[in-house]
Amino acid sequence: MAETKTRSTIGIDKVHYAIMTDEIAETYGPIKRLAGAIDMSVSTTTNDATQYADNGAWDTVNSEAETAVQLQLVDITPAIKAEILGLKMDENGVLMTGQTTSAPYIALGFEAIKSDKVNKRFVWFLKGRASTSDENYHTLEGGAPTLQEPTKNITFINRAKDGLKKFEVDTDADTNGVTEDWFAKVYEPNTTAIANADLSSIGMGALTLTPAFDPNVLEYETDTTNATNTINVTLADPGATVSILNGTIPVPNGSAATWEEGENTVTIKVTNGTATKTYTVVVTKS
Repeated sequence: MAETKTRSTIGIDKVHYAIMTDEIAETYGPIKRLAGAIDMSVSTTTNDATQYADNGAWDTVNSEAETAVQLQLVDITPAIKAEILGLKMDENGVLMTGQTTSAPYIALGFEAIKSDKVNKRFVWFLKGRASTSDENYHTLEGGAPTLQEPTKNITFINRAKDGLKKFEVDTDADTNGVTEDWFAKVYEPNTTAIANADLSSIGMGALTLTPAFDPNVLEYETDTTNATNTINVTLADPGATVSILNGTIPVPNGSAATWEEGENTVTIKVTNGTATKTYTVVVTKS
């Protein structure tokens, strides 16, 4: 991947939110647009501690606490306000405040254009609660309106299931096109580890394999005049398992295989979870 150039962000757009519908599994409902974004400020609290020894600072550690997001908007519709603040709305569309409410956790996503006006930064904050914010109303003065723009305060914390609070990626660093559907759902990384079913070596006594061993090369040949040779293979992942067949005869790893005149096909199958890889060595005895 080409080196990315450092550029400032110069705008904010496409703000979206999703209600965390299951606070135990920490999963989300449908993505919804929050139009009319004007400004956003993000402030993260950190807790720092310094250890002193030998009459000086010895070590320092810090931990990240909550992140406060202030989002300034053109306005917020009553329906959205009710949803993100946990308020009630009657059958006439009247928003009711004053009662005890419990705002749900939400995820908040947006994009910010970079100074080259080509690349963008995409962000998801993962678990936060919005709080009631101040509202301002101002009289018209001489016919010149003063636009009132509400600010919504949302405090984000780490998710319990993985300790994560935020995902962020720039388009010029996006290696797999994840930004193309960034707002289709709240982004979740692929945490499924790719199991390693490689061998790191194949040994058959003093025999030389052709070609030279490479974990990604699966087929080899060698010649021998010996009646037997000991087969030793090394797993790249010690947690994997291996089975070795000389033709149809099982050969335990580290044991000798007996050769017939002519070609003998040794099959070495590595299994690691759902991953498998099979190496073959054709041994020609003369």
